[in-house]
Amino acid sequence: MNNNSSDDYINGLPSVQEFSSLHLTTAVNAAVSALTDTAGVYFIKCKLTGMEYIGSSMSPSSHSGDHVLKSSNIHLRNAIDKYRLENFVFEVVEFFEPCSDITREENLSLLLAREQHWLDWLWLLPASVRYNFLLNAGSSLGVKLIKETRAKMNAAKKK
Repeated sequence: MNNNSSDDYINGLPSVQEFSSLHLTTAVNAAVSALTDTAGVYFIKCKLTGMEYIGSSMSPSSHSGDHVLKSSNIHLRNAIDKYRLENFVFEVVEFFEPCSDITREENLSLLLAREQHWLDWLWLLPASVRYNFLLNAGSSLGVKLIKETRAKMNAAKKK
């Protein structure tokens, strides 16, 4: 097993829809269009290193463009800057169907539970194959950011 790449591990992570060539406006627009009015858990993977980021959204169409292009995850942002956007793919791990007879907050809680399932899987892997650094889906509890880091994160969102 090659510990420098997640290829040996990724076989356990399903992909129900993949979007690549994210450096092309047409590809980003196609992803946004395909994911409009959907919710789900997704991952962003560097094709060169095999490293991954797992997240979720009630609207992945916004995350396929925004999260990849303006990620607040500094590890992912630095990797995109270093390896270039064309070397990343955005993949949906699973779609989530919100239930109409419960609140948006309850639906979000259910979606975060699905993200947590996949984060638990990711955290079984070596740190060298993940961009996620928070153990819990939807929470930044316990993370203390210095003023400079917050400024860098805000700047990355504005790029």
